[in-house]
Amino acid sequence: MIKRKQGVVGSAILLGGMVLAGCGTSGHPVAIPPRHHSHAVSPSSVTSPSITPSSSPISPSPSSGSVTAPTHRSQTVHPSPVTSPSAATFSSIIQGAMQAVVGNTRVPLYAPTHIEDFTAAPYYSAAGQVSPETHPAPSYAMTFYRSQTSIKPNSSQLHTVSPQDIIGGYQVSEWPSAQIASQHLFYGTPTPIIPPRHPSGSSITLAVGLTGTVTTMDGLSMIIWHEGRWTMAVMYEHASYTKGLATAQNIVFFCQHHFLPPPTTQGDGIILLTGKHTTTKISWNSGSLVVNASDHQGWLGAFETAILMRKYN
Repeated sequence: MIKRKQGVVGSAILLGGMVLAGCGTSGHPVAIPPRHHSHAVSPSSVTSPSITPSSSPISPSPSSGSVTAPTHRSQTVHPSPVTSPSAATFSSIIQGAMQAVVGNTRVPLYAPTHIEDFTAAPYYSAAGQVSPETHPAPSYAMTFYRSQTSIKPNSSQLHTVSPQDIIGGYQVSEWPSAQIASQHLFYGTPTPIIPPRHPSGSSITLAVGLTGTVTTMDGLSMIIWHEGRWTMAVMYEHASYTKGLATAQNIVFFCQHHFLPPPTTQGDGIILLTGKHTTTKISWNSGSLVVNASDHQGWLGAFETAILMRKYN
């Protein structure tokens, strides 16, 4: 198993202005599933800056029924110490899927270095696609799959994969300006509701120094809070408040140890709990680009996809 090196997060475009969004570094450990990478990473000539935030690695521990609120440092935008550029490497699966994108779009190219999955699947694959629609914005996307047999990236066999084996993916679209981009978060990705920036409702402590809001909108119960320029919302229409609160606190703890890309203007995260299933969509603007990342099996995959994003050229 290849483990992601602690502290190497961010990318040239997704770093938008020398800042990082993150939290403090101390808190109650939360159980994190073991990582299963898509494939051994093979060298690529792509170059992008590496970012080394001063944070400690996350410490997995057995999960419990309740989550103690971690200590949360004041959530301002942090300056990022940028080190000298280093060569980014992409797995063979990512490189194979990007062959359907490279040369077919003028949208700047970005991709995660590999697929980060949290189930022990025998094989992984991916498919890249450039949208034929250029209005209102050109875009491309990549879908991640797991399978019981080896399937080459962009293979027509991926169309026959069970919906349960679609892990998630990401999309990048380009807009005329950063202001317009910030108005089109989740472009091409249907969402139940966009979390409000200033919700009204009851206050709830998610960590020491961090307060969230419990509210209901359009029949959806949710917990909303802010992580720097990010607005996060855990929605639990068909799940208990206890599960919603535990999920929100787990994400807060994760953000204390992992730095999400800092949006130029705004970023939103939607975690939808529906009975036994959890799906996640996050979206942020980086300059005139809107980047979406999704996880159909939980929430960690979408966050990891965002963290692992690098410039691809």
